Amino acid sequence: MRKIFYIIPLVFFFVFAKGQPIQDTTFLRSSVVKAENTYHKAMNKDLNILNGRGYKDYTPTKDEHPYFLTDDWVIGTIIYESDYYAEVPLLFDISSEKVITENLVNGAKMELVYNKIDQFEISQHVFVKLHNDPSFTSEMTEGFYELLFDGQLKLYAQRKKSFQQRITGNTMRSEFDEKNKYFLFNGKTYVRATGKKSITHALGDTKKLPKPPGMKIDPNSTNKLEDKLIYLIKFYNSHTSTL
Repeated sequence: MRKIFYIIPLVFFFVFAKGQPIQDTTFLRSSVVKAENTYHKAMNKDLNILNGRGYKDYTPTKDEHPYFLTDDWVIGTIIYESDYYAEVPLLFDISSEKVITENLVNGAKMELVYNKIDQFEISQHVFVKLHNDPSFTSEMTEGFYELLFDGQLKLYAQRKKSFQQRITGNTMRSEFDEKNKYFLFNGKTYVRATGKKSITHALGDTKKLPKPPGMKIDPNSTNKLEDKLIYLIKFYNSHTSTL
């Protein structure tokens, strides 16, 4: 059975009745020792997640950073060594595929052990580890992929950032360029998803496929391609019995 841990600080309070004399200092000392042992035992269990190593942080020149979404801690969840942990401070360095947490002892950033991570969630974005498989396309490698849609058909996003330095006038600017690749799993193989044509081709005879109704794309969307792919996968997944 998978265990669930909440990573929270533990504090022990010893309350004595007002004006009550302490009659047995030996009993008091043994109580303190017992409480400390209980505390460290609980902390050792919860700090099992901290068996990683120090993380070499990037020092920004402006507001650039290598992380997914934000460079501030996000309280998320993670399955680590098959145990589920809730309320964990997390960052995902997508330039190096490193999952970072905060050392609860000294506050330092710590890189979690890659091979011990099954999946994690940051701001309702779920990342799962896909292992090398013959069903991979030539563009896929083992790593963490965001699961955008989970049905009989599945849609994954591979998030990557690459460090770049560009000269503007007489100024050198440092940036992290983010690029996303999308992959459809049709139940047998993975296919690079670039639009409607790539999806319908992966699903079989295009002449027999139902036609999705027109999609209205939010003009304020920051990723219209991703919105379109999710819409198409949801539509075709609801018609998998006819595919």
